[in-house]
Amino acid sequence: MNNEALVQRREVSAPTETTLILLDGRVVTVKIGESFRIYNSDGVPVLLHFEILDKENPFHQALFKVMCGTLSTHSLQYNSVITRAIHQWFSLEDCGQEAIIEIGHIGLISKIPTYIAFIIPALRRIKDQRLGGMSPEVIDFLNNDHKWEERGNGAYYTLITNDPVCGALTDQELSSIHSELNYAYSQGAISQEEYTLAWFFIGTGVRPVQVSRMVRSDVQISEGAEGKEVTLRIPLAKGEGGGKQEYWLRRAPTVLAECLIDYLESRNDISSESKLFDGTPGVIGKRLIKTLSPLNTYSNRLEQRVPISPYRFRYTMATRALA
Repeated sequence: MNNEALVQRREVSAPTETTLILLDGRVVTVKIGESFRIYNSDGVPVLLHFEILDKENPFHQALFKVMCGTLSTHSLQYNSVITRAIHQWFSLEDCGQEAIIEIGHIGLISKIPTYIAFIIPALRRIKDQRLGGMSPEVIDFLNNDHKWEERGNGAYYTLITNDPVCGALTDQELSSIHSELNYAYSQGAISQEEYTLAWFFIGTGVRPVQVSRMVRSDVQISEGAEGKEVTLRIPLAKGEGGGKQEYWLRRAPTVLAECLIDYLESRNDISSESKLFDGTPGVIGKRLIKTLSPLNTYSNRLEQRVPISPYRFRYTMATRALA
């Protein structure tokens, strides 16, 4: 066994019994392999299905460790649903017997769509804490989900778009982002360019590479029946060959149109072929994350700030279009 494997094995080794402080301040002891019953602060009984975990199984040890963490940061009800979701997943093709989760086991989660929003975040915590029990392919999926969106006859796309960390946003999450973004701009906490870039992703759902290719002339402002209208000429993402770049035209939503008009008026000295937003696709994506991540947003389903990535707005637009 090499050194990396030894380190990983030591990291995944979790105690079979852990004493921790719940979110409401109570001190409890939970054990791997034993169900845990308790009443929440409203007097409602809550059951955590730790009996489905085997203390000899590396993946189960990792799950137990991350759940001991979420018990201190999230509600009892949230944690209870996680164990119920994992219980359902483990029953599919004997997933619960596996010591190492492979990509095929991840695909099975799409058969229980109600629980995707609870299983995938738990797997991300295992990955982020560098625990064991997951294959390199699974880790690659969790790190680079947008690269997997067309694989597996749509199974992985279903997982990605329903993932509460990287997938489509709910109405509640979008509303939180909108209000906090507008408030931050009104207080001068973010610049006009950052504000406009954020609304560009929210209003169009395009990829960072498409934003990076756009120039000033791709924003066409004209007089309409209700005042100024903005039409966007957006480069297709896959036009990277030696041929002619192709575009699709889209009318900008009202809020984005107003942002772009004000933004371009403040930059009236730039030429028609100057970049609309400076930077490579990677730089533009990071700028969006840097702008939105610190905002005081809140996700009801995750019980934390809304995780931000450029692709989340794309999946949101696609999911709504399908609906």
